[in-house]
This record gives sequence, structure tokens and C-alpha cells, in this order.
Amino acid sequence: MRSLVYSLEFELETLKTRTTHQLIVPVNEDGRSPHWRAHESHKRLVDLAPGDWIVHNCRRYRVKRVAPFRSRVITSDYAGPRHGFIREA
Repeated sequence: MRSLVYSLEFELETLKTRTTHQLIVPVNEDGRSPHWRAHESHKRLVDLAPGDWIVHNCRRYRVKRVAPFRSRVITSDYAGPRHGFIREA
């Protein structure tokens, strides 16, 4: 089943103060975001898994959970606008 993912929901933690943050990040067709990035530059946000790191404003956060926040199921012959990342499940 294919789905068009518009944004991802992350549960992040900081190690210094041991706090947890909920974050919703929009993703583009490449699976990246203009505002947040994976700590490893070759990874996209859609490739992150629990235990990976995400960076924003020179701060690192560890990913505890990641899930599609806003998405919809599409058919294999979908030819509409792509304002998100197409995920194969």
C-alpha cells in the first residue's frame, strides 16, 4: 500500500536535561525538511528510526518515536500533486 506523507510526528528527548518534546515536521518530495535535518547528512527524515539523532539550531535531539502525522492512502497510478513524500508500505 502506498501513502503520501505530508508531515511526520517525532517524540524527541534531550540528554542534557532529560526532557521530552513532541514535534511535527513537514516533509517534501525528497523526504527532507527545510527546517530540521538528520544528524547524519546522508539520511532523510523519513529514514530516521528510534535511537537516531535530529538537529535544529545546533542542538541535537534523540528520536524516541517517529510516525506519519498527516498522510493519505494513494493508488499506484496516482498522478495528482505531490506536496509530500510517497511511502511504500
